[in-house]
Amino acid sequence: MAAAAVLPKPTAGLHGSLTPADLKQATTAYNLLPPDDDNLPVIPQKIVDDIQRLIEIFGVQNKFCFHLLHGHAELEQGTVMHGQKMGSLEACWVRPMPIDRVDPSNMHGHIFVLDPATRSFRPYEFREGAPAPMTDKDNAFVMAFQLYLCSHDLADKLGLEMVPQARMAEFIFGRNFGTVVMKYEHTKAHKSGQAPEGRTTAWAAGANELKGNVVSHEPSVNNGPHIMMRDSKLKPWEEGENFVLEALHEHDLIE
Repeated sequence: MAAAAVLPKPTAGLHGSLTPADLKQATTAYNLLPPDDDNLPVIPQKIVDDIQRLIEIFGVQNKFCFHLLHGHAELEQGTVMHGQKMGSLEACWVRPMPIDRVDPSNMHGHIFVLDPATRSFRPYEFREGAPAPMTDKDNAFVMAFQLYLCSHDLADKLGLEMVPQARMAEFIFGRNFGTVVMKYEHTKAHKSGQAPEGRTTAWAAGANELKGNVVSHEPSVNNGPHIMMRDSKLKPWEEGENFVLEALHEHDLIE
C-alpha cells in the first residue's frame, strides 16, 4: 500500500472554508504588515531563484507565486482586505470590507503570511470564490516553502500568493481605499508601448523582475509608491466604481 501523502497544517482559505474568526485574525495579520514604502527589503536574487526553482520542482507554476509582504492600509477592526471583480473594468478592486458584509463561504485566501511559531500560513487578503482544490503536489510545495522561509528567516519578508494568470499592474489608493489590480495589457502605458515600471511585489516561476506573472506598482513619486489621493466622505465599501474609474482617468492610467 502506498504511503499516505503528508499534509501541511490546514490553512483557512486554502484548504477549506473561512469562518468569521479567521477573518478577524486576518485583520490583525494585515495590520502587522510593513507599510508599502522605500523601507521594504530588496530580496536577493539567489532567494528569488531558489523559490522559483521550488515552484518548478513541484509543478505548481499555475497555482502559486510568492509575495513581498506589505500593506496598503490600517484596517479598522471588523474589516478585511477583500478583492472583488469590477463590473465596468476588467480589474479587481481590493479594499477594506466589513466582515459582516462579506460571505466567508464564497471567499478564498489570496495572500498568506507564515506564522513561524506554528509554521502554518494565515490569509490576510482575500478574493471572491471558494478555495480551489489542493492536490498532493500543491500541499508538498506549501510544506517545502514553509520550511524554506523558516530556515532562511524570511517569514516576515515573503508570503504565499495565488498566482495571477497574466502580468498585472497594481494601482494604490490613499486614505485606506486599497488598490486596483488589472492586467498590464489594459493599462494606457502598455497600449502606448511603454515598458512597465515600478517595484516588483510578486514573483512566479521563471519570472524575473517585471517579466511574467508579477504584480507591480506603478512608477513611484517622490521616492515612494505611486498613490492616488482622492477626497471622500464615505468609507471604502460605501464608494462605487466611479470613484476608482475617475481616479484612474485623472492619473492617465487607463483610456
